[in-house]
Amino acid sequence: MNLAVTLLVMLAIASVIGTVVKQGEPFQNYIIKFGPFWAEVFDRLGIFNIYSTGWFVVVILFLILSTATCVIRHVPVFTREMRSWAEKLSAIALLHQPNHTTISCMQPPAADQIATTLQQQGFKTRIYNREDGTLVTGKKGQWNRLGYFFTHVGIIVILAGAVIDSNLMLKYRVLTDQAEPETRNLPISQVNPKAILPPDNLSFRGSVTIPEGRSADFIFLPYDRGYFVQMLPFELAVKDFQIEYYDTGMPKSFVTELILTDKQTGETIEKKIAVNHPLIWGDYAIYQSSFSDGGSRLELSIYPLEASQIQPVKIQTAVNRTEILNTNVGRFRLEFDDFKLHNIIQLDEEEAQKTGRKTRNNGPTIIYKVRNDQGIAWEYETYMMPNQQEGRWFFISGVRQSVAEPYRYLFIPADENKQLTRFFAFLQLLNDDQARLRLFANFIKESPAFNTLSVREQALQVQLWQNLTDLFRKQGFKGIDQFIEENVPEDKRKEVRDFYFSQLSFALQTLYVGLLKQQGLIKSREELSDFDKQWFDDALVAINSLPHYGPPLFIQLDRFQHVEATGLQVTKSPGKGIVYLGSLMLALGVFLMFYLRYQRLWVLIQPEENRLILAAKDAKNTPEMQQLFTQFTRQIKHLCTEK
Repeated sequence: MNLAVTLLVMLAIASVIGTVVKQGEPFQNYIIKFGPFWAEVFDRLGIFNIYSTGWFVVVILFLILSTATCVIRHVPVFTREMRSWAEKLSAIALLHQPNHTTISCMQPPAADQIATTLQQQGFKTRIYNREDGTLVTGKKGQWNRLGYFFTHVGIIVILAGAVIDSNLMLKYRVLTDQAEPETRNLPISQVNPKAILPPDNLSFRGSVTIPEGRSADFIFLPYDRGYFVQMLPFELAVKDFQIEYYDTGMPKSFVTELILTDKQTGETIEKKIAVNHPLIWGDYAIYQSSFSDGGSRLELSIYPLEASQIQPVKIQTAVNRTEILNTNVGRFRLEFDDFKLHNIIQLDEEEAQKTGRKTRNNGPTIIYKVRNDQGIAWEYETYMMPNQQEGRWFFISGVRQSVAEPYRYLFIPADENKQLTRFFAFLQLLNDDQARLRLFANFIKESPAFNTLSVREQALQVQLWQNLTDLFRKQGFKGIDQFIEENVPEDKRKEVRDFYFSQLSFALQTLYVGLLKQQGLIKSREELSDFDKQWFDDALVAINSLPHYGPPLFIQLDRFQHVEATGLQVTKSPGKGIVYLGSLMLALGVFLMFYLRYQRLWVLIQPEENRLILAAKDAKNTPEMQQLFTQFTRQIKHLCTEK
């Protein structure tokens, strides 16, 4: 019994862990959540697939064995006790029962009268004539002993169902080299045949993502750090997928209209499934578990950030597709991973008070990777529409090189039309040496402050502006600091730094004013609006961040056609009915044990000694038994008085 209790506690702890830690996720997700070290430790302990680990199944088998041993040992004893009337208890034995008394009675009542009194209180009775008198014995609640049987057998049945629904057979096939998990991300047609499981697999739990209008007859079973492809005896087709959103943009509910087609008979079942409302087909259950992008079609503009002529390249692609892009700075692989229609963020307290809302929808985003020829990848999250930050509008794009890192965001200021036009025109000017040279030269000719300089001095001034703007464009403000540290004596650095940054600021302002003049937006520096000045400051911050933005590309989403996909979880659980049966037996056993009292009463009539010996007991000598015995004693005394 102690072993069984210990094993039950182990299973309870393991079940709690399995509830708290999400099971069957890709190993990379656990690395992000727990870190490489603890993810490795937990993986070795089987925490991420705890219900399928070898030690968990072994504990279940030991518990079945231990509980079965208890049942085999005790059930015969309980059976004999249920059948027994304990008619051989002597007078001395009766006087040693937890509840007993002796009643003096000159004319004891007949045994039939006493038996009738017991029967009125629900007792079954027997009368035995013995040498020392007549014994009336009664009992009720003997089915209480079945509670032990049902409770323990119920546990065995539940555990047997759990073993049936575990992947014990799959582990056996892996150990005997009959099956081998796939670790590569491949189309189904290229998966190792040993990683494809037949439809007659005993039990499994896996998932599949199916876009609208598409179908699938397989699911993926996570195993260790790979997966198996489990073929199904039916095909699942997604006729329609619907999502309802709250006003905030958060998903409220999602429903899939499924068509299940039996491969053998061709029979079809059409049903709408939602969370907690699965489609049941035999031992199979198809649950609505998630949703994702199903290959949304995208129209993109790709801006070359280092080109002297920034003309966007227009491409049409889709989520889960890969595009190859050849540029002057190398060949890149664009991997489009996801599209999100809504992006909900929590507002700070001040903004929430202003808007009266706690959240804001920042609109559609695309998530993609840019990978160079060396295989180095940068992951991006780019918003389609400008978003307001501190009263100003920005196009936002985040970048990171590892999923364990947070995104570092680039904020590109939008122009007055909430477009990128002004920014890329300014960036193009910074990239174009000849265009900058012409603007600087025209400025010096038109500026009285520089007319007094010699031709050589004017050329040196222009060259300084050119060098500073070029260095800033390629390396940001940090590049100028680094240049000063490498080329200027330490005692002169502060003076030179102040000079360089003042010249850089003047040069950038000159270029910016010249650009706005060329666009016909202003005629002189004095016409710059507050918006123009703030935009300039924000643009410098953005350009300063470009060296850390990865490959010199900016991808902007122009249009999209949203395609959704439903995430389905498919389970085959032949042990489910067995578990339900075991649970019913367990509940019945607990009811019998706790709510049905096994009670016994004896009355030994000894006419020669003019007395009655009364005795009673139950399993725990409860106050209820004592009260019953007192009442029964009173009734017997009343019978004696009547005599």
